[in-house]
Amino acid sequence: MIILRLGAGALLLALAWVVPRPNLAGTRAHILALVGIPLLFHVASQGLLGPTYANPALIGYTTLPLFLVVMLALFPLTLLEGLGFTTLLLGAVVIQHAAQGVVTELGVLGLFWDLALLAGFSLLAQGIHLHMLMLVHRQATHDPLTGLLNRGGLFRRLEQGISQAEWPETATVLIIDLDRFKTINDRHGHPVGDEVLRHLSGILEENLGPNDLAGRIGGEEFVIVSHATGETSARERAEALRRAIADHPASTSVGPLAITASIGIGRWRAGQRVEEVIAEADEALYAAK
Repeated sequence: MIILRLGAGALLLALAWVVPRPNLAGTRAHILALVGIPLLFHVASQGLLGPTYANPALIGYTTLPLFLVVMLALFPLTLLEGLGFTTLLLGAVVIQHAAQGVVTELGVLGLFWDLALLAGFSLLAQGIHLHMLMLVHRQATHDPLTGLLNRGGLFRRLEQGISQAEWPETATVLIIDLDRFKTINDRHGHPVGDEVLRHLSGILEENLGPNDLAGRIGGEEFVIVSHATGETSARERAEALRRAIADHPASTSVGPLAITASIGIGRWRAGQRVEEVIAEADEALYAAK
């Protein structure tokens, strides 16, 4: 048992020094190791000591799975992920006691009941944590007025796409800026201006491709990142978007307002930073104005 405890402790200490890969697979593997090492220790200890549920001096070995179930409640897991980890844990405990022939003992059945009860609370807590985390993430990365990505959220998505080579060299950046938007605000007030911005964001979302990104990076300035194939198609895409904006007046509390927009195009190039392609599209936008 001394060797087993030292070995489990060493593995957990080593795990504390391991930085998981920054993706879901790496995180899941890290959680699996965090749960799996103590679980293997529990199974091995039961094999060495025999059934420990009836011995008060060894109750810590019996209740270890309870602590593992509670520990799972700390992670913001999806329902399927939570069920997977919980099933692994409960299955190992049941199989261990079945192999010892004590699965029908009252003390063991009480342990199973406690495990099932805590597992239910753990799954609920995991879902609440995940929901709250997603809400916080959305508030941090999305514009509250339009629901599109905000400047920080858009730039982070683009930088992630560059680092993971998700954006091809044919990708283009369109910067869309409403014409004479200050006049709308001055004449009708900022609430009407907000209605116009929400209307424009709806048009942009309707014209997005399956892999496109859209965001609001300024007051009346929006960005679309598109997988367009070449300058001609990018120009055609921008022109179609410009016509869609001009042909659909914004429905506001003061009546329909005709709006127009200017669009600048920037082409993605290998090795180019996000700020560089945005600056290129910005220059084209000024020329369009």
